[in-house]
Amino acid sequence: MFGVFKKVHDSSMMFADDNWQVAQGEYDGSPIVVRINANLRSFVGKSELLLKIGIAIPLNNPRHGEMPDPEENKTVSIIEDKVLEMLKSKGSAVQALAITTGTFKEFVYYTKPEIDVASFHQELKIGIPSHNVQCIATIEKNWETYMQWANG
Repeated sequence: MFGVFKKVHDSSMMFADDNWQVAQGEYDGSPIVVRINANLRSFVGKSELLLKIGIAIPLNNPRHGEMPDPEENKTVSIIEDKVLEMLKSKGSAVQALAITTGTFKEFVYYTKPEIDVASFHQELKIGIPSHNVQCIATIEKNWETYMQWANG
């Protein structure tokens, strides 16, 4: 009788971009900062967004052992927003992570598996000529990459 009242997740919260957590540490002896979209925690394993797209951007002016040059960091932050806009134009997409070191920035997005990743990568390379945009995609039903960082 009591099983009738199941908790319903408000899927619009998955697309909210207002609850990010920041983790800091070291990676290979250099500082690393990871922004984690905390809004996504309750949607892990419950979403149709099964395709993880990782976008890595090696910095043009790498600073080993430090954080990125502020001017280049600003430029790559604009690229981060542009990538999400481009993904959203192809259907539902969320940004899960942003990883920053002194040599690269990486962004992790989840979207529907129907996206033609090779074409999307080509669009990125043409639309973002200032940096070498690298792209990798894989199916992650339980958002394993996100969970590695979200669980600390």
